[in-house]
Amino acid sequence: MRLVLLFFVLSMAVAGCKQKATATRGFDKEKIAYYNASEAYNYDKVIIRKPNPVLNFFLRAISLIARFFNTVLGYILLAALAILLIWIVARYVNQDRTTYTDSPEVLRVVDESSIDQIDFSKLIARALEQKDYRLAIRFSFLDLLKRLSTKKLIKVKEGKTNFEYYAELPPALRPVYRQALAIFEYVWYGEFVATEATYHQLTGHIQQLGSLTKGRQHA
Repeated sequence: MRLVLLFFVLSMAVAGCKQKATATRGFDKEKIAYYNASEAYNYDKVIIRKPNPVLNFFLRAISLIARFFNTVLGYILLAALAILLIWIVARYVNQDRTTYTDSPEVLRVVDESSIDQIDFSKLIARALEQKDYRLAIRFSFLDLLKRLSTKKLIKVKEGKTNFEYYAELPPALRPVYRQALAIFEYVWYGEFVATEATYHQLTGHIQQLGSLTKGRQHA
């Protein structure tokens, strides 16, 4: 009798668990209706993006430019731009070797290899007339190099440093040349303000070198 009663209790418990499991696996109709009505869960909706006129303009412009540079005329223009860039870089690299042209406002490049062909006295006078003592010092120092080259005491060559010229000079001339060089580099490369007194200080050293080199010439 007890076994029958135990079997009956276990059967009722198993049946109750099955009913609960079945109940929890069902679908809530209210939730289904909510999800169907919500736009966030509408996976059939087609998203149409609005066109961006600014972005479209730039994309079209880039496409046209790319097509243009892929033509013969485009290649010619690119070559011209490259030449212009090289010219600008060359001007920038050589900007410290400048002098006046016939127009005082315009500057042109001076090639140190042709220093013997330049009339520095005219350029120095023009710079002094405009009270441009910095440029007058520049021209005076180049004129000194020209004189030393004429006497074959140094060999002027583009790319050589002023200290290489110093090493080429006879030992007796080096101290005065070093003083003149110090003033020139102080003003020209150091970007210090040049005055009339500074200019006359340089010319004093140049005159002293002129006296020391009088009658002196290397073979």
